[in-house]
Amino acid sequence: MDKDIEVLWVGRPSGLLQRLLSLVHLNCTKYIITKDDIIVCKFFKKTIYKLYLLKNLKFTSTKYQNSIGVGTLSFINSDDKVIELVNVKRPLEIKKILRDAIEDDIMERTLTYIDKVRV
Repeated sequence: MDKDIEVLWVGRPSGLLQRLLSLVHLNCTKYIITKDDIIVCKFFKKTIYKLYLLKNLKFTSTKYQNSIGVGTLSFINSDDKVIELVNVKRPLEIKKILRDAIEDDIMERTLTYIDKVRV
């Protein structure tokens, strides 16, 4: 990670399988929220999503996820593709961090909603 990047949150999927994989250091998925981006690292692939281009942030949780205290955060990127952060611990807290970061990034760039839709 670059030293200039302000990291707001770092996490990994925390379902039962992912917890087991973490114990043996094989959980290769990592989610990072910075003040400008969401970075999803999977194996040897890193995908970066610009916050100001994201829309429709949602939280969902199945009965299984509720029972182990995790949830899924989803959003739509600039290509209208649904992106999911699956089995996130404290999902409502992370949703608030992400929502606030998106709002801050939009305000910092002085975009209006109409500008955002045109992108």
